[in-house]
Amino acid sequence: MFLARSDFEKWFMRNGPLVGIIVAFTILVVFIVLLILVLRVKKHKIRFITPDGIKLENIKVKKGQVVHLPIVELEGLVFKGWFLDAAFTKPAYIQTMPSSNLLLFSKFEKPVIEVKKQPKKEVIIIKEEVKPEVTVEKEPKFTLNFRGRLKETSLKNQVRFINLTNEFMKYQDTTYRFLKKSCIFKFHGDVLMKIMLVGDLLKVFYKLDPTKYDSNLYHFKDQSKIKSHIDTPLLFNLRSDRSFKYALEFLTYVVEANGLKLRRKIKEYTFNNMVIALKQSPLLKANKSDLLKSKINVYDTDVLSNKETLELLDYKEINVKPINILNIDIDDIAICFNDGDLVNLETLRTLNLLKEDTDGIRVVGRGNLDKSLIVEAYDFTETAIKMILIAGGKAIKLKETADGGNL
Repeated sequence: MFLARSDFEKWFMRNGPLVGIIVAFTILVVFIVLLILVLRVKKHKIRFITPDGIKLENIKVKKGQVVHLPIVELEGLVFKGWFLDAAFTKPAYIQTMPSSNLLLFSKFEKPVIEVKKQPKKEVIIIKEEVKPEVTVEKEPKFTLNFRGRLKETSLKNQVRFINLTNEFMKYQDTTYRFLKKSCIFKFHGDVLMKIMLVGDLLKVFYKLDPTKYDSNLYHFKDQSKIKSHIDTPLLFNLRSDRSFKYALEFLTYVVEANGLKLRRKIKEYTFNNMVIALKQSPLLKANKSDLLKSKINVYDTDVLSNKETLELLDYKEINVKPINILNIDIDDIAICFNDGDLVNLETLRTLNLLKEDTDGIRVVGRGNLDKSLIVEAYDFTETAIKMILIAGGKAIKLKETADGGNL
């Protein structure tokens, strides 16, 4: 008996440390596996601070999942969106669930009733010669195009437009383009989605066969008999959160039907960098989209320094120096042009806004600017350049070639 125990003690002394290491390693592996499983299923929460009488359920989903923030309606007030702070200085542009809990604050404002002003009379002053002032009475050239109407529509429509855009543009080989009456979304040149505004009603059209779905259940309309919508015949009128939910669901059917694949790197679109800014916008290229505004006042241009302004100014060479240069106010230009238009000597002359001998213009900052324009001029005031840039446009200063000869 003594010999048997002695043999066991010798075996344990010889193998005991190895057994201990194996047991410890096994426990560590099990712990790591359990920790990974816990982290993978961990969900984060978004809580909402709203006025008394409005209760919203918390959103609780995993990191990276798509999140649709609710739109709140309160009688007599306009919902201006969700913010990350109680002072409403940091808008909450959230498309996917972050990796932490969030507390969002709802902002409301009283509706503003705008009084439409009568078209102004433009006073054009000749710079180098003292002549009597020339008064030109102008009528607006255009009704607002789709981009312009988006700037004036409700915040609810703006948020829904951006959400639909982000949902479509996260797939490979997709593009968008603003037209006069709509924004079209393509895949390999084929239009799969089209968004329009009729009054204050946002409409989304899909390239889907309406006969394959139950219109009584999903409340869509069949537009296949209308020539302009024959390629995208399935229509949702986004009057409510429910119709918007259905529209998002049907967008997934479009994706499945056309075999779209997710991009490796998904770009996040905001109202500033998609609607306010033109694709040529220097502020957008300089990653300063937070400075963009749908309407800029001459007194609110100090967000850009004079040095930054000159750095963001573009140049174009001409071979003849102008002689008869006219001063034109930026807010008068906005009356006659639409979002995305080119404003230069030729387009101004086409509208009969210049004297026959005018061969150069100088743009002066004044009043308000609510359109994104590409403006070519021989000279600008610094305020005018700032207004054009902050409104999402581009300012191009014309200069003579170095040798004064031909280009």
